[in-house]
Amino acid sequence: MRKIFIILLVFSSFHSFSQNINPLEFKIPLKIILPENLDYLNARQLSAMNSKITNLVTQTGLSGGEYANTSFVIFPKILIGNMEMAETGMTNVYKISIDVSLYVKDVENDIIYASTTLTLNGSGLSKDLAIGNAIQSFPLQNENLNLFFKTSKSKILAYYNLNCAKILEKAQSFASQQNYELAIATIYNIPEQVDCYSAALKKIDAFYRAYQNKVCNSKLQRAKTLAGARDFYGALDELSNLDPLTNCKAESEKIIAKCFSNITQDQIRDYKMSMMMYQNEADLEKRRINAVKDIAVAYFKSQPSTVIYNTKYEYNRLILF
Repeated sequence: MRKIFIILLVFSSFHSFSQNINPLEFKIPLKIILPENLDYLNARQLSAMNSKITNLVTQTGLSGGEYANTSFVIFPKILIGNMEMAETGMTNVYKISIDVSLYVKDVENDIIYASTTLTLNGSGLSKDLAIGNAIQSFPLQNENLNLFFKTSKSKILAYYNLNCAKILEKAQSFASQQNYELAIATIYNIPEQVDCYSAALKKIDAFYRAYQNKVCNSKLQRAKTLAGARDFYGALDELSNLDPLTNCKAESEKIIAKCFSNITQDQIRDYKMSMMMYQNEADLEKRRINAVKDIAVAYFKSQPSTVIYNTKYEYNRLILF
């Protein structure tokens, strides 16, 4: 078994707003993968290891969210060395060293991009406390880590620059099949530093608009059904998810007018107030960005997990004396 903690690129989906986004939001996608249920690290210790690696990755310009459609992963191999027990009067103190080797790998092509090893030392009144304190000593910066991430980022960006045209082509082929969710997910994580980034934003914009046109008929049908059942607020809520630039705009406005004729003026006012945040172009653009993210995340969640670990071979066992 394994546990996967995933780091996601977050960026503006539309070229019209790309220049107004904080550059720190543009990050290279990377997944953090940890094993589950090791016989010498409990769930709490694994969670602490995940937090340390996540914090480490975050400060390098590689992290940014929950899900990523990416072939690039970072994972540790852990060697827990001999544990010493020192008798100090009425209490015993355990001392332990842990070697953590970090790897960045292109899973799709089975290539290790970079690796480095850290030695963590900890002590405590129990074995668990000694291991936990060793994990807490995980450094967030040193010369070897800086080189490790610098090498990783350079190779990942080189991969995207070399293959970006093919990635865009693949996304376009999915869009041609009207699989706009997969088309969006395919190019959602292209980093801002890559040469074809602007082209990717334009395609995402086009794919999203095509996606909205594709789903508008089903949304209209659900809104009509809800209105027919006199659930006018439900119908209005359904239509509020439609982008104003879709082909459904005129038809949706007719249903909205019908709903308005069947609810009170106070209810109409409340609904209009709730929609005011979408009345200017900047807010609409933010709404589209969030909608694109939701489409991509939903697709990423539906995909099978990346498998890295075979515990029998990947991990050394704990040796205690």
